[in-house]
Amino acid sequence: MRNLPLGLWLNLLAVCLYCWVCLAETSPYAATEGFYAASDSQEYRAIALWIAGRGPCPNEAITLRPLVYPLILSFWIAVSDDDHLAVWLFQAVLWLGTLNLTALAVYRATRSRRLTAMAFLLLAANLSFVFLTFWGLADVLAAFLASWVALCLSQRDSNNRLNLAVVSLLLGALALIKPIFLLPFFLFVVLVFFKHRKERGTIKLACLAGMGLIAAQIMILWSACGRPYLSTVGGFTLKQYFVSGLYHKINGVGLDLARSEVASWDLGRQLGFIAGHPLAAAYLFCKNVVLNIAGGTNYPVAFPAFRYWTIGYGAACLAVHLAVLLYLLFKRIRLPTAMVFLYPSFLLVVLVNGLSFAQGDRLSLAVQPWWIVFYSWLLGSSTAPYLLGQEGNRFRLWPFPVG
Repeated sequence: MRNLPLGLWLNLLAVCLYCWVCLAETSPYAATEGFYAASDSQEYRAIALWIAGRGPCPNEAITLRPLVYPLILSFWIAVSDDDHLAVWLFQAVLWLGTLNLTALAVYRATRSRRLTAMAFLLLAANLSFVFLTFWGLADVLAAFLASWVALCLSQRDSNNRLNLAVVSLLLGALALIKPIFLLPFFLFVVLVFFKHRKERGTIKLACLAGMGLIAAQIMILWSACGRPYLSTVGGFTLKQYFVSGLYHKINGVGLDLARSEVASWDLGRQLGFIAGHPLAAAYLFCKNVVLNIAGGTNYPVAFPAFRYWTIGYGAACLAVHLAVLLYLLFKRIRLPTAMVFLYPSFLLVVLVNGLSFAQGDRLSLAVQPWWIVFYSWLLGSSTAPYLLGQEGNRFRLWPFPVG
């Protein structure tokens, strides 16, 4: 940020907020068992111990969880006696870095110090983000990389080959942290293809940079498990969450019993069950999307006020999302290519996460930098229509005339 004193004040405020929350919430996570209390965390740590040579290969966990985050955990396990403390501090640094990268992306996109400060404070006010640094989960790292993607795309020369390769690498890394980011990666490749369809070298570079990382993960799993795939978490989520939740709702049985009933179903039977109950499936999906944004934190907070804050924060964000969606449905605006990527990517991740539930609001956290940059651009576009120095694209979610 050009206004250095403002940047310093914002960072000091953020650090004070973080320290205050830490002082209030350290007791449940004073030991490794607490930091790795979540089932996802336990799987990540089991893989990390295997990578560090301190445990057996967790065959089931390694098929669900890609290797980037466990690799980082294995490093801290190798160099630190208290790996949970090292990872905690590492994620605190990533948290602060995400705030700054997102704010810098907003400043580059709008040239507005006011919007930059608002973006920084908006992200800092998300206490769910703070609480996630107290858990051994990959969401903080994913949010950091997502903010880096937003920063790269907010540059005026974002269409040069090196920058596109960096974005491709970052999206590939995101896919190796949370496989749902394969969707934004493929969207990025499609946009690069249409934007640079006469430049085959640029298209190849944008495709191969991220695909190299993804191919490496597939080859490692092929070597370790004998099957070439990235992750089975998509099929696991569909069966163990969405289909089981739908079975639970329709038949009035417990969720554990529902999961045992559908455990042997193949994909065709799962999709047939969903198609046979369209209204119930649509209701469950919409409910999941709403709660994944406005459900509040899953962290066992010591003070109920913190949880109420995260619920209110998520509800306010949901209201803003709906307002912007309605605006874009009926308003034709000129968007730079970067914004054409950021907003649909945010929608893709949030909507596909509607297959899961009981995760609090953490499933929508990783893409918060993207919608903050996009909404800031919408607010500042009247004064900064030249964003990125790119020619805009006519864009409206509902392409047909209204009225």
